[in-house]
Amino acid sequence: MAQTLGLGPANLVVSMKILTLIAMLLCGLMFSFNVFCAVSQVRVPQTTAMLGIDKVSDIIQIRNSYAGVAYVQATVVEVFIDENGLESHHTITGADKADAIVALPEKFIISPKGSSSVRLLYTGKTAPTEDRYFKIRFTPIIKSEFYRDAAQTGVESSVFISITTTTFAAVIKGEPKPELDIKTGDNQATVTNIGDSMILLNDCKVCVGSVCEISSQKRLINNRSVTFDFNTQQLDMQSSGYLTCSTLSTTELGQLEQVIPYSQPDLLDEF
Repeated sequence: MAQTLGLGPANLVVSMKILTLIAMLLCGLMFSFNVFCAVSQVRVPQTTAMLGIDKVSDIIQIRNSYAGVAYVQATVVEVFIDENGLESHHTITGADKADAIVALPEKFIISPKGSSSVRLLYTGKTAPTEDRYFKIRFTPIIKSEFYRDAAQTGVESSVFISITTTTFAAVIKGEPKPELDIKTGDNQATVTNIGDSMILLNDCKVCVGSVCEISSQKRLINNRSVTFDFNTQQLDMQSSGYLTCSTLSTTELGQLEQVIPYSQPDLLDEF
């Protein structure tokens, strides 16, 4: 299965849980040395904001899972993907902000267990000739860093561990031509973006009979594929299953529906 723009949402959730556990263990060690330690984390949408010259902004909600006030710093990074699928990154600062995505505000406060709205804004004056991809990273910071006045906070005697979370955005090229190609085989379907701009696959379901598996949003940039597989341990005696997704580009909202041949596994092959 091809994935683009870093970790897929499912893997991201697992990774965040592991990072949180490590941070809590570190805080446990700090506590044994009578040092105050706090772990702060915010939660962000695991969906992609699609911006362009006709839609220059979007609002996302950032949630504070921490029991205290969260002071948060937003950083925007542009992602470049080469022909081998490898990513490189450039942090948007200074003059870069005149033609990129910016997060407003860049620093903000979230009340305990509360949420805050952040606007993603495309500042370019024209549509790009190719899609542009961005990661927006949200990092909890200490109060002194938020106000840049460490003298008033007395944080030297404490340890603060924060976990950065990331959401995604894209600026879509002018006059995109979205197009999908679907190829099926036994128990699977491969969806390829053969257009020239990113397409989002939302609410995808792979079903055999009444048994369905639901997947998270897929970001499918041009010339990339994603494969959906059946769980061949399902007991339904069916000759076919089906895949459905809602599809989203900046020019149209559609529905993908595809029948997929289903072959029941030969139980003798299991032994």
